[in-house]
Amino acid sequence: MKSLRLPVALCIPIVAFAVLLAGCGKQDERTQTYESADGKAKVKVDETGGKITVDSPDGKTTIDTTGGTYKQTVTDKDGKTQTMEVSGKVDNGAFEGFVYPASTPQSADSMSNIKNGEFQITGGAFETADKPDKVLEHYKKMLRSATTASFGAVSTVTGKTPKGADLQIMILAGENGEKTKVNLTLTKKS
Repeated sequence: MKSLRLPVALCIPIVAFAVLLAGCGKQDERTQTYESADGKAKVKVDETGGKITVDSPDGKTTIDTTGGTYKQTVTDKDGKTQTMEVSGKVDNGAFEGFVYPASTPQSADSMSNIKNGEFQITGGAFETADKPDKVLEHYKKMLRSATTASFGAVSTVTGKTPKGADLQIMILAGENGEKTKVNLTLTKKS
């Protein structure tokens, strides 16, 4: 039977996630070394700060979960760095005025903000007592050149905002007296 040999690049996120789940005792900081088929990865965990750093022959990954965000920075062995940041904290202003006026967030955790390299994706799930047709007409007036489609209880609107961001809107009819759901996703260069 052949043994599975994962490259260090695939081991980094797996090891980092396992260390997060396992916990690290009462120490503020701990360093572990893990071996893979093609090299060693050194994992440093700072429990008090919510940070994990993984150094390997393929590069370095840092995961920071402080302040209610998840930020991952990856630097490859050639020094090229990419950062991804995920946060549940979103200001309605990030939607460039496209939050449906008679709507409220579906829940406290119904927002997300993801920054990955040069792009930023802001998402939000809202609800309104207004009927889906009224919501759809509102967005058709706001985005005259948008593409719209309806499939039973779901309608979509896609287009560009005046500031050049890509906007995707999904309108879901509520069932059994539930409110209409309005999901917004705005993608722009950061």
